[in-house]
Amino acid sequence: MTVTRGWRRRTAGGLICLALVAGGAMGCGKGGADSTAGSTANCKSVDKVNYILAAASVTLGSVGYAQVPQELGFFAEECLDVTIQASGQTNSEIALAQMETGRFDVGVPATLSQVVFAGKKPVTKSVFFTAFTNIGLYVPDSGPVQSPADLAGKRMGVTSIGTGTAIYCLESARLDGVAANQIEQVPINSGLAAVAEALRSKKIDSWCGIDSDGIAFTNAGLPSHRLDTKFDKDLLPPGTLVATTKMLQERPDVLKRFLRALLKGYTFALAAPDKATAIALKLYPESKPAADNDQEAFKKALAIVEERMKNSRPPGYPQTSLGFTSDEALSRGIEPLKAAGLAPANITLDAWRDLSLLNDVAKDFDPKPIEELARTYKAPSF
Repeated sequence: MTVTRGWRRRTAGGLICLALVAGGAMGCGKGGADSTAGSTANCKSVDKVNYILAAASVTLGSVGYAQVPQELGFFAEECLDVTIQASGQTNSEIALAQMETGRFDVGVPATLSQVVFAGKKPVTKSVFFTAFTNIGLYVPDSGPVQSPADLAGKRMGVTSIGTGTAIYCLESARLDGVAANQIEQVPINSGLAAVAEALRSKKIDSWCGIDSDGIAFTNAGLPSHRLDTKFDKDLLPPGTLVATTKMLQERPDVLKRFLRALLKGYTFALAAPDKATAIALKLYPESKPAADNDQEAFKKALAIVEERMKNSRPPGYPQTSLGFTSDEALSRGIEPLKAAGLAPANITLDAWRDLSLLNDVAKDFDPKPIEELARTYKAPSF
């Protein structure tokens, strides 16, 4: 298979685009052993899917659900023409608002933001969870904050003030006796490099983030760790794939094929995180961590991908236990949002989540052909 980059450019509104064209021959939507050379050549028709990531750029954290399925033709072999765009800011509300306009069919925002958004407007539903280690507070190893109780009078970096993500971190502090009005929230939505610099320069004392953020800070020369808190870390998964209700209602078959491509991408990245990292760096060299040489940069990038994939096993790989995404756990996870007035008191799981199509796809999904591809695939060298 040969893969060429058709076009990639910065568009109006700060969106960053990725479109790939795969060559070769492959049937449509089978998800079988020959899914190693994706192509739309034998498709009777090709369905367009516009896909937005709530991020400043397409980063290493999205390898399983963006770069790998696109580069290896997993979308193409499902007869899909997928355009991936980053929203330009690490602000989920922007991505969800773009989906409300009809510009995008699917997207990856924070789960908390999706719950809040769906409580106001029945526009999107979660159809897949992209990561499972919950939101947490990250601090420099040598910084002034070493426990949630230390947050009193300190500054906490957030992607946006008052969001569900920030509410989760404030709940962590509250359980250790620190009220929300004792913490100054500082919005930073221009990427993790900017966050790391803010921590280093002491513009903020902590960061409200996700699993791989601490690795990224350490890679940037700022050894960091996640605070141990009393707050249940396994309530709402932090990342989710959402689809518009229009797509769910009018194009469920297209969405099922999209989900199958994502399962393939996750399976490949779990089986060969080093090769997934090489693919991501090939497509987006600007996501390469700063280092003295390419080998060291690759090592740092791989650490980020491994941390993310460790917390991102999709259903059925293999017999993954997702106990903390049970209905009971998800309902508990919404409670802090209700208490803060961000979600309606009577919001139900069905109002913001629909995993029925994922369940249909996952029960018939066989990871073995993709694992074999991961074993034999010749990745770009660094």
